[in-house]
Amino acid sequence: MLRVLVTCLTLAFLTQAGAQPVQERRVALVIGVTDYDAVANLTNPRIGARQVYEALRATGFEVDGPLDSPTKAELDAALQAFSRRADNADVALLYFAGHGMQQFDDNWLIPSSATLARPSDIVLEGVPLQNVVRLMAGARLRLIFLDACRNNPFSARWPSTMSPTDGLAELSEDAVPAGTVLAYSAGPRQLAPDNGVFAQALATHIQHEGVELRQVLDRVRRDVTRVTPSLNPTHTIALNTAPFYFRGAPVAPSQAPTLLTYASPEQAPDARQTASDVRAPLVRSEDVSRLRDFALFRECDACPEMVVLPAGTFLMGSPQDEAGRLHEEDDQAGPGGEQVQVSLRRFAIGRFELMAEEWFACVDADGGCSQQVLGRRRLPVAGGVRWNDLPAYFTWLNTRAGGGAMLVSASGGGAYRLPSEAEWEYAARAGTRTAYSFGDDAASLGDHAWYAENAEGGLHEIGGKAANPFGLYDVHGNLLEWVQDCCAPSYADHHTNNSAHETDGCTNRVVRGGSWTSSLEYLRSAGRYGFGPADRYGNVGFRVARTL
Repeated sequence: MLRVLVTCLTLAFLTQAGAQPVQERRVALVIGVTDYDAVANLTNPRIGARQVYEALRATGFEVDGPLDSPTKAELDAALQAFSRRADNADVALLYFAGHGMQQFDDNWLIPSSATLARPSDIVLEGVPLQNVVRLMAGARLRLIFLDACRNNPFSARWPSTMSPTDGLAELSEDAVPAGTVLAYSAGPRQLAPDNGVFAQALATHIQHEGVELRQVLDRVRRDVTRVTPSLNPTHTIALNTAPFYFRGAPVAPSQAPTLLTYASPEQAPDARQTASDVRAPLVRSEDVSRLRDFALFRECDACPEMVVLPAGTFLMGSPQDEAGRLHEEDDQAGPGGEQVQVSLRRFAIGRFELMAEEWFACVDADGGCSQQVLGRRRLPVAGGVRWNDLPAYFTWLNTRAGGGAMLVSASGGGAYRLPSEAEWEYAARAGTRTAYSFGDDAASLGDHAWYAENAEGGLHEIGGKAANPFGLYDVHGNLLEWVQDCCAPSYADHHTNNSAHETDGCTNRVVRGGSWTSSLEYLRSAGRYGFGPADRYGNVGFRVARTL
């Protein structure tokens, strides 16, 4: 059954949706199949369909339904009528809850009358998803929500040689036309329980004012995983879509960023004394080396804001008596972790965690950046930024900053890159030797960080908390941040300069800083652990560094 389970949300975003006009035509068809003739009934599709129906009506949709347990003939007739209504609509949305099945390279919606004595009967008794997509082709933006990631109850009567495949399959980009969003209640071949969580979460979040489509889906996924943590939510964004809001315009920041322009690098402001809503000035690449310490700058319109950090020496790691010290900070190959003295050259680092609008500048320019991420505007980019995705972004950024020619460092590599672990901790500590950049007392953490105690279950826009003494924001919390280093059990083999620690066949890369899901000990300046570079995590982003 296609229950509304946000637990494992698989998304396929195919094209530009376009921001919604003031007066746009929105149509929807809502279906819930609870009662089946040949197998046991489900519990929640009827309830979930009613919840989604009411929510869509409240957000300006003309809604057919909720269609309750239709037969094949009734389902065909409803889809045909919906197809006609979808012609020339701005948005067409289909919600289906009930049983679904993957067969013959497609996903199939199962009406109440299906008996499916053999797998091939699906051709006559079910409705293929690709046909549904074709029937909605007349709309500018097509949204399809399938809560049908269920077990296959029909297969109990099939011959033993005909074993079923669990869950639904994720359609390839080629199988889905541009302008279509597919959202599943579970990942490919995963089973979603008949518990109604997906529908309830979807109905709740589409009614929130000023929340963009991808953020709605991310919140739904979050709510589902809280109830069913054993599932592995996945999301795939095939192409970036322009913002779409179910209700209301996007929430604008209280004060628009002020764009500063300077004729010379000597006029660049000091990051430690500049408000977060004041943008860095544009500085020519050839003048960056002339910037003074703590100067704030950008090298192009789509480049992240950077802060020049002075050369310095510091103790990397935590003392053994520091409260909240993590296992990963101990020397797992010896008698106990030791701090190591590191001396660094001048370098620059991102003032903020990289924002979604900065990542999508690369996507929109066909720069090779992954589209399988979430985020919008001044939210940090997250929801699927793998370490392995980052080289493509840095290639694009170095080319953009160099005015079309690759911007390289003296060593021959790209000037823009990930920070090393040592650079990251130096920047986060900002000259301090305490557990946090503001001291040892975690009681004031809420003034400096978004974390599990105050984040209210989600990311926040950059610059919302106090900066550290170097003028950097969110070094504690909001998102964990990838660094260049391979995760080693101790600092014994680390370089004592700006270089990253690398090993052949590295299976874990270091993340730093804690996130909106983290408890306070993970937000300390020395907190560290390793994640797989090929894996996607909803609470991991990154901060840019630049060689000077």
